[in-house]
This record gives sequence, structure tokens and C-alpha cells, in this order.
Amino acid sequence: MELLQATLRVTEQEYRENGQVTWQTFYADQDTHQKKIVTLTQSDFANGTLRVKKPCLLLLTENVSFNPNRPTHNEDGTLKLDRTIDWMPYQGQTNEDDYLSGDAANGYRLGFFAAIAIETTRVILDLGGHILSQHKEHALMQRFFSCIELADQPFRASQGPADFGASLSSATMTWIKNGCIGLSSHHGIHGNSCKDIWLSDIVFKNQEVSSISINGGKGVLVERCEDRGRRTDIPVVGSWSALRFATLFAPHLSSLDSYSTIVTSPLDDALEAVKRVFDSIIVHDDGVLNVEGSNSDLAFLKNTSGLLDGPGYGMVFHPEGVAVGPFQTSPAHQTGSIWIKDTIISNIINSSLEIPSLSKADGTGNQVDTVGSVIQVLNGLMDEDGHYVATLLSALQFALAELKEANPSSAAHFGTLSIDPNLLEWSKDPSISLTLDETATEASLTNGTTFKVRYNGDSMHHVIKGVLGLRIEGATDVSLTNLTIKDIVTEGAFGRGVYLNEKDGGHEGQTGMVGYWGTVSHGIRISGCSSISFKNILVTSVSSTNGPAYGIAIHSSSGATLTTILLEKVEGGSSGSFSLEDTDGQPNPLPVANGIVVATTPFCKLSSVQSSTVTQASTLSLPQPIHLSLENVQKLL
Repeated sequence: MELLQATLRVTEQEYRENGQVTWQTFYADQDTHQKKIVTLTQSDFANGTLRVKKPCLLLLTENVSFNPNRPTHNEDGTLKLDRTIDWMPYQGQTNEDDYLSGDAANGYRLGFFAAIAIETTRVILDLGGHILSQHKEHALMQRFFSCIELADQPFRASQGPADFGASLSSATMTWIKNGCIGLSSHHGIHGNSCKDIWLSDIVFKNQEVSSISINGGKGVLVERCEDRGRRTDIPVVGSWSALRFATLFAPHLSSLDSYSTIVTSPLDDALEAVKRVFDSIIVHDDGVLNVEGSNSDLAFLKNTSGLLDGPGYGMVFHPEGVAVGPFQTSPAHQTGSIWIKDTIISNIINSSLEIPSLSKADGTGNQVDTVGSVIQVLNGLMDEDGHYVATLLSALQFALAELKEANPSSAAHFGTLSIDPNLLEWSKDPSISLTLDETATEASLTNGTTFKVRYNGDSMHHVIKGVLGLRIEGATDVSLTNLTIKDIVTEGAFGRGVYLNEKDGGHEGQTGMVGYWGTVSHGIRISGCSSISFKNILVTSVSSTNGPAYGIAIHSSSGATLTTILLEKVEGGSSGSFSLEDTDGQPNPLPVANGIVVATTPFCKLSSVQSSTVTQASTLSLPQPIHLSLENVQKLL
């Protein structure tokens, strides 16, 4: 890492000596003006993502709140229903080729996914002591976003909710420093397959999912950074993303047969609902969704806790590909060196919302819409007799399924949409009902069609994993020095169903994970790694309201050394409401607390390790946790 730092310091000096230009000058001819200082202002972001394709030193000269292509509003600030500009790239806009031509058309098909996209090598981003954040309007309307993307698109080929293109141009030899990264509907900094990344002197706050999330990164140094925690006033749940994306997706199918008779009415209803959600949250109700009176049909979108309803993180370093599946169970070695030093991660809190899905009887093929959102049959779409009860979202989802059925030759244009014809018929015929078996692992329609119920997934059918302060997987060299992890909390409710793993009702992707994981809290979890060093680590106040809590967990790794570690206030089942009935034939783990867990990890050495106040739910007669003290560790050694 010393070579990386030295190289980038020399590079910075070179750029400073080459002079300074504005973003507009640089953008007009990046070849000519490369390797110079490029100043950035709020106005530079008015038309969309800044795509950095040549080496330079980007210098933020003022706070930036990203809100591009904002439509014209009514005089009272409310959203126009007949707007033509909708925070999205559009034909005829400034710099349209950046977003609508070639591979870019794939990358931006679901909107502006970042404020800055670094797509080349030797780029330095100096935040200049300022804040780079997503505007609250854009955070509501663009639900997948990172303030900084370390590539030209957010997903590798064949991954993500749509086709984002066949190639990926990732950042290398990049330094981001000296400022604050604020509000984001997903990540602060995100990247895939990036290499030699230095992040220093950055404060993160108010991201919804994570401050840093890097997949397949090789050589990442995080130094003197502070993650001050996740957003706690999120007004909507994941279903809002599905509604918003469905309204953006549907018009692209307007040329298909029967579109006007099948889709127009539910789409109009959904668009009107989008306006009401925006007006309530942004204009009338101070950031809260009002679901009273005429807005009662929006209740399924309201986030009553304000917390993230999916897996929540401080920082994530994961092997190649999206980090939405299970934990790594074997060394992947797709991630290179990950070094974190002199850094604080705190106030990471979530409340997972489990969304059971229906798959085919053989366990394959989940019922999902055009961008992969679960058709939430078991989450409010049927009455006590098993008959369909529509929401504004499901009406549009089923309409698109009907349109696909009417246009079989155009099936490829419907994204990930996969809804069984029999389930579609259930949504149209009130005489058909859906019933669950005694274990709630199988659902059957009156016509005999059977579905398998899948649990432990969120609204996008990602594997639920609770909350983690720091998650590192598949790395060949992990060095954690002078690191504080504190206030890591999950308030997730108990899981549903009766199952143990992916074979009998759990998420088909939760390989190696037993039962439901929405109530699990980790301070640090390392898996599938080698050559791991912990030195001068404090992990404190890690808790789960209804499940287990772990200070440090190391799984399926090798060569771990832990020196001078203090763990305190690790608490499982902090609500005190857990009873043995919650695990009687159900998937919920016992609310135990553990300071350090080392599993299938040979050659693990501990020294100067201390632990205090490791507690678990007192209402149960459970084995008492091991309180790791220096004396206990010496006995183990």
C-alpha cells in the first residue's frame, strides 16, 4: 500500500503543476485537458452523472446536492402528473450521448446511478472539505444510487435488475479524500472489479445501505475515515422502488399489441400514486408518507420504522459480483488486499422486512416483476380466504404479465418478469383461491397448481443477512489496524415459516446459512479470507432486538492473528421478548451473544483479547456465553 500512496502523491503533484480548468472545459475535450485540476461546482451536475474518462484531479469547490433533470413542478411545489422530464436521461438533453448512446444506454436505463462515475486510471477526487450528497428528491425518486461509482456502470455483465451491458470499465489507481459523502439511497462509494483504491479522510453519513461497498476490489486502503451511520428516516419500504421502476419501465412497451387495453389504466393509477407519494413526503408532510384518508391505498409503501428494510452495512468488501447472496463459505480469492486503519464505523442500524416469495413446485423460478421485485402474494395480496387483493403496484405488475402473455414474440423486452400464468389467472378470477399447507412451505391454487414458498428474502429476493458493521469476504490479505466498530443494531422482527435451509423453504441462495437471518447482528464478519490481521480493535455495543449478536466472527478462513482486541456490550435478544416458542419448529436463531466466533478457520492466534458485558436474553435457560478475557485466551493458546 505504501507504493500506491507514493504513486498517487506524485501524481497529484504533477496534476497541480499542469494547471486548472473547469468541468465544462474538461468535458468538452478530456483528451486535451487530462492530468490537470478540474474544478467542480453544483451547476456541473445539473444534467446528470459526471463521467470521468481521463486521468485528472477533480476538486469539489462547494457542497453538491445531486438532483439532475428535475422536472418543472406546480407553483405549490407538488409534482406535475403530465411531466415529460422525470429525473431521468432524455432525448435532446445536454450531453445526451453520455447516457443514451452505445453501452451507456444500458448503464443509465434505470436512471442516474451516481453523481460521479470514475471509469479510468489515476483519478484523484479531492472533496475539498465539502459534502457530496444526493438531494432528498432524487433519493426518493432514484432508489439505486451511489454518490461515487468506481466504474462506468453499477453491475457486471448479466447481473443487476436489467441488462447493463457486456463490458465494465473500472477505476484503477484512484484516490478519494478530504470531505464528506452524505445522503444516498444506497451507497456512498460503490465499485466492481476496481484496483488500487485509496480512500482517506472521509466522513460518511446518511447512506441507506452502506458507506463503502466494493465487489472484487484488489488493493483497497481505507484510512482515517469515519462512517457515522445509516439513514434513520427512510420514508418508504422496498415496494416503493418496485412501483417507481415499474412506472418507468411500462411506457417502453407501449408499441405492443393490447397495451392500451391492458396496461394504460393500472399505469395511470400507479403514476398518480407516485405523485401523491412525492407530494406527501417532499411537500406536505415533512419527510413522512401520510397514509390517512385518500392516501390509505399507499399504506403498503410506508416505512413505519424509518430504518432500512433489507441487509444493512457499514462497509462491505465482497468477491466479484453483487453482494446479495449468502456469506462466503470457502476461500474465493477474488478480492485482493483490504487494509483499513485509523477508522471508525458506528450507528449501523436496520430492521429487515421479510418478503416470502413463490417459486415453482420444484423450487426454481421465483415470481418477480420486470426488475426482479418479488410479487408479494404472501405480504398483503390475499384476504383470509386466499382471494387476490390488489395494490397499486401488483395491479401494474400483473398487467405487464398479461401484456407479455399477449405478445410472446416480444418476451425478451420484459426484463426479469416471471409470473406463472396460473397466478396471473388467480389475480383476474375471484373464484380462484390460494391456500398454504400446515407448515406454510407450500401454496396451492384451487386449480391444483402448486408453488414452493421461499423465506429469508427481502423485496428484491436478496438473501437477508441482518446487520454488519464490517463485512469482508474472499480477500487474500486483510489488515485491520486501530479500528472502532460501535453501535451496530438490528431491530428485525422474527422470521416466518418452518424451515432450516435452502432445501426445505429457506431462500434457495442461502447456502450454508441455517434458518432466518434478519435478526442477526455482527460487529465484524470475515469469511473465505486468508492472511488476516487484527490489531488494536474495539468492538462495542453490538446488539439484536430479537436474535443473536456477535462481536467478531471469522469463518472459512486461514491465517488469522488477533492482537489487542477489546469487545464489550455484545447483547443478544435485547428486547427480552424471546421465548422458546419462537424457535419451536421455526427458523429463528436463539438470542445468544458471543464476543468472538472462529469457525472452520485453522491457524488462528489470539493475544491480548479482553471482553466484558457479553449478555443474551435472560428469559431463557441458555448456555452462558464465554466471556473472553486475557486469562481465558491464554488457556486456549
